[in-house]
Amino acid sequence: MYSREKVELFLLATEDGMGPTAAAKFAGVSVGAAKKWATGHLPHSYTGARCRIGARKPPRKEASLGPDKSTYAPLLASI
Repeated sequence: MYSREKVELFLLATEDGMGPTAAAKFAGVSVGAAKKWATGHLPHSYTGARCRIGARKPPRKEASLGPDKSTYAPLLASI
């Protein structure tokens, strides 16, 4: 895992016009990691994310087996 300082050093080098390979050598990181970072896939140590940044699937709805028969369910009045 790379420290936040190394990632920031790489990003500053790329903003100054260095290519990913030269910026990787300058920051002291691997070229493979630098190419991922250049495409926007930054490590968790920099972003603070718990998982990959991107579109997440919405949570699934709970399964329903029939009408709610709990004690707090509204009563259906017949007219």
